[in-house]
Amino acid sequence: MKKKKIIIPFIILIIILSFTNSSYALLGLDNIFETGSEWLVPGRTNMVNRDDAYNDANRIAGILWIVGIFAFLIAGAAMGIKYMFAATADEKADIKKSLIPLLVGGGIVLGALTIWQIMLKFFDNII
Repeated sequence: MKKKKIIIPFIILIIILSFTNSSYALLGLDNIFETGSEWLVPGRTNMVNRDDAYNDANRIAGILWIVGIFAFLIAGAAMGIKYMFAATADEKADIKKSLIPLLVGGGIVLGALTIWQIMLKFFDNII
């Protein structure tokens, strides 16, 4: 059963990507030589655009924050439903025990993302 849970999302992803018109491996090859020659200019000091790098990192942090919150809410809702429909006190106690790793894991993930966003803003003001 666990193998099916792992394999099914990959099969769905492969099916979705098979219907697209573009190849993701060859994306952006039309100007690859121009981009490469820009890196070889003597005396060039600004290799990476700082604003683009900051915006990309901030966008990734925002996406991960949203995904983390939704995963935390879905897992919490599923455990709450299990708790409501648990018949015996032993089942309820087991669900309460499994709630602790959910809270700790959610705190770690969302805390790490919060620290990442704080550091991005801090270093954006310094540099």
